[in-house]
Amino acid sequence: MLQLIASFMAMNLLQQDLIPLSSSSPSLAFCAYTCLSDSSCSSFFYQRQHLRCYHSTLVYITTSSAMENVTGVVYYSWAHPECPSDYVFSRGAYLCVKIGGQTDWFVASDTCADRGERLVKIDTGSKQRQMAYMSSEVGEIWTGLHYTGSEFRWTDGSLMNYSSWYPGQPLVLPSFICVVLYDVVPRTWHNGYCTFPYYAACEVVL
Repeated sequence: MLQLIASFMAMNLLQQDLIPLSSSSPSLAFCAYTCLSDSSCSSFFYQRQHLRCYHSTLVYITTSSAMENVTGVVYYSWAHPECPSDYVFSRGAYLCVKIGGQTDWFVASDTCADRGERLVKIDTGSKQRQMAYMSSEVGEIWTGLHYTGSEFRWTDGSLMNYSSWYPGQPLVLPSFICVVLYDVVPRTWHNGYCTFPYYAACEVVL
């Protein structure tokens, strides 16, 4: 069951991935209802003064408590009862994830597993878009994809059925085992050494 939770956004995010609602002067309730009716809608902005509604497929993590006072814009995202409140839940991607500290791939994987979670599994385009945005905020992020000696698999043992490799990747080198979401536009995948300190992204399997 979904709940609506409020937070505030930095003004410069208003230019990213927003879909204006065509209805004239929509109410906050109508804005929420139309977002809920669209399975790809993960969050929305509502401007109280001018009664404007903007849907987004992303959930943003940069916040500003001054936004409502300055602009009259309020930001809402959806919550999931099985996704902890300090994690990011993307309804469109059906993804519950938290960015941790910088560490090597093995420690990152073990940290997630110790909590009953996994390093993020990016197996859809919507998950890729959400994680690419999060990478733009924090930097390089470890994924759960790694080379097993004959093929790439996720930490749950499944084969890769979706990919978002950077051109020329993956590199076929003996030590380039682990896959990172690289913080270079278009923020796609690179394989490389597992010992680099990148951010851990632990995913709760919903």
